[in-house]
Amino acid sequence: MRQRGFTLPELMITVLILGVLLGLGVPTFLDATLSSRLGAVANNLVVSAYLARSEAIKRNVTVRLCPSPNGTSCAAQSAFEGGWIGLADYPGTTPDVVIQKQSAVSGGIRIFHKDNAGTAVTASIDMPPSGIRAGITDVFLVCRQTPSVGRFERVVTVSHTGRPTASRTQNGVCS
Repeated sequence: MRQRGFTLPELMITVLILGVLLGLGVPTFLDATLSSRLGAVANNLVVSAYLARSEAIKRNVTVRLCPSPNGTSCAAQSAFEGGWIGLADYPGTTPDVVIQKQSAVSGGIRIFHKDNAGTAVTASIDMPPSGIRAGITDVFLVCRQTPSVGRFERVVTVSHTGRPTASRTQNGVCS
């Protein structure tokens, strides 16, 4: 009677090959997942800036894009990762009209709001009724700060014409 099965050397070679394949595949999968998450957050920021600009033009009022952990009012700090809102600022009315809410991001992702000189800013972005922002350029760095700094980052730039763009970087600096 003939016995079927694997010999110990065959099994060890199979486990070794499986270990090598997993060792190569898991980091690549984690990088792809991180890149996808950063891209999604950056795209949400781009969509919010486009919406703020178009609503400012349509409503003929200034629309403010600002950090807001509660979804109803602007926060004093620049922590956009805690969530943000778009507010239509109608003169003489209180409170301002919330036209968009974005919830907080998770997973150690940070969003740093900077001016065109690279200095951190706490101010919100104001989109005037004309859509033109008179020489002001805002930059957002979307990156992973914890559990370890990721090498994939996204830079969202809102130009003086009010048009946002997103691009990839691999600086590995999340600050």
